[in-house]
Amino acid sequence: MTRGEPPNDLRLSGMILAAGEGTRLRPLTADRPKPMLPVDGRPVLEFIVSWLRQQGVAPIAINLHHHPEVVTSYFGDGSQFGVELHYSVEKELLGTAGGARKMTEMISGPYVIVYGDVLTDVPLQGLWKLHASHAGSGRLTVALFRARNPAAAGVVELGPGDRVVRFVEKPHPGTITGDLAHAGIMIADPAILDRVSPGTFCDFGHDLIPLLIDEGYPVYGWRIPPRCVHVDMGTPDGYTRAKADSRRLRIELAAGVTEP
Repeated sequence: MTRGEPPNDLRLSGMILAAGEGTRLRPLTADRPKPMLPVDGRPVLEFIVSWLRQQGVAPIAINLHHHPEVVTSYFGDGSQFGVELHYSVEKELLGTAGGARKMTEMISGPYVIVYGDVLTDVPLQGLWKLHASHAGSGRLTVALFRARNPAAAGVVELGPGDRVVRFVEKPHPGTITGDLAHAGIMIADPAILDRVSPGTFCDFGHDLIPLLIDEGYPVYGWRIPPRCVHVDMGTPDGYTRAKADSRRLRIELAAGVTEP
């Protein structure tokens, strides 16, 4: 493979982080995982799977914890949706980075990692080109958006060459220096997830990304184009916006089963 190829040539593997309990959306998530909440009659997770499939990301692993059977019974092995799916069921939550580390046992990298509460049509080619433009095998490249409420996000400061020089998860309002925030989409080299001890709890925002920056690992930030749809549907307001913005999505859903 050569530097700068688009994802559909590279065959990047995908990870969808879907193990959270969705407590902020109770009671809607009482009997299903947050990514299985419907938007336009389909689960948000189906939009994410189709978005990755369209861009050639394969295979895809999904981590689960809260009512995992709702996801596995809907998607099966993924063949009805044109993808190859693998599942990592966590008896105890491992955090976003810990869950991603466990999924390296079933797929190989580099990995596109997306949070399961993100509704988006972001083109991964731009994210990949920035990631691949830097030499080395221990890189992490994070997609960034301009947050309406930076205090509720992972705020990023960029230095020369789009390198992330500071990352603060949910900063105190008085300490916020900008509105560029982690969009819940990233590309990681395998060496990045090797920094996480297997079976231990680790969060990307609180733990791993600040550690990587402190230790001098190359972490880069890529700004999402303003025309793209990007919604965090993990809150009641976000879920309302996701349902409103879904009509703008440029995603063709694969023929699948009906909503459970």
